[in-house]
Amino acid sequence: MRIRDRWPARENSVSIEENAGALAYVCWQVALDGTKQLHEQKFNYRDDVQRVAVISEYLVFLIHICDRVCATTTTRRRERFVIKFTQLCAGHLHRNAEEILGPGDYTEAFIDTFNARSKDFSQCNYVNGGPGFSLLRAFGAQIQQLMGNDQTNRWVMDQVTEINAQNAVDQIQKSIRNILGSSAAVDNQSHRHKAAGIQSDLNGAQLPCQFWALSVTPPLGPLHNRLYRRPSHVVLRARDCLDSHPPIPGYSPY
Repeated sequence: MRIRDRWPARENSVSIEENAGALAYVCWQVALDGTKQLHEQKFNYRDDVQRVAVISEYLVFLIHICDRVCATTTTRRRERFVIKFTQLCAGHLHRNAEEILGPGDYTEAFIDTFNARSKDFSQCNYVNGGPGFSLLRAFGAQIQQLMGNDQTNRWVMDQVTEINAQNAVDQIQKSIRNILGSSAAVDNQSHRHKAAGIQSDLNGAQLPCQFWALSVTPPLGPLHNRLYRRPSHVVLRARDCLDSHPPIPGYSPY
């Protein structure tokens, strides 16, 4: 799987929303690849509906991973990033599900899944720079439930828990570093260009950097409060996740 996860040199700074879009696209690629791998590993999908459901579970898991590995200077910035990131992931799923399964409201189901899983995943450990076994197993259990326990698929939970999920996490963590590291370099260069006409000597200057850094952090409380389904309302609704981006050509599980 070839993933482009570095910003090229440019004059303008990289926005939070642009970083969210880049990471959402990487997560889509990783989720799609993880779903294909199960087929290549001789596990069976009943139909395209089941395949899309597995892609959805992968996306939800990877969104949670990205939330857990990011640390920010302010809660507001982290919230802004992850909400936009989640919206874009939902948009990728919705557009491609429509292409595969036909018209429908796939975003609502995705947000329901996200809200439910986030509560469960937030109770699991994230230690030593990566997900604990309980988090990997919780994700594997969801894939097992989707794919059933027949003779062919009975070991899918073990495969996902012990191998596939960790591979996906490794790729996402690498891409986070690459996206945010390269965007910070672009920002630093942009600030240098802007300051060149005002300040003659930038030696030793403390230039702004992106707000993300890999660390072991708990799930973002205020963000989860806004994303979870409450008895009275849902703050992040399906229509919040639909944007004007065109469908991505050529993306189908098979």
